[in-house]
Amino acid sequence: PALARGDWVVCDRFTDSTRAYQGGGRGMDAGLIEQLAALTHSQCNPDLTLIFDINFAVAAARVRGRGAEDKFESAPQSFARSVQAAYQGIAAGEPQRCMLINGGQTMEQVRADVLATLEQRLAQHV
Repeated sequence: PALARGDWVVCDRFTDSTRAYQGGGRGMDAGLIEQLAALTHSQCNPDLTLIFDINFAVAAARVRGRGAEDKFESAPQSFARSVQAAYQGIAAGEPQRCMLINGGQTMEQVRADVLATLEQRLAQHV
């Protein structure tokens, strides 16, 4: 309904997460993922996707600092690298939609990069 009204919708996960985690990380057939996407939201796709890219060691240290790991964060490093490679491939394949943000920077710099990306994209739509 919000999209039909012309409102903006922000979400923290979409089909790219399935492509990266189930496709890249778990080896699920990419064709099947695309079939499911076509069946469930063929007319609803993001205009902009921010992908926070970070070095595995830095990410692991941050997770340890929080004191809690979920099932993905406790998976082997090879899984994380496969997921990261999948996200990087998605970004390379759709550079107009996907923007890689260096997640290894300070929170302030990440925030600044996100805001700059959003301001640039908004300026294109004004």
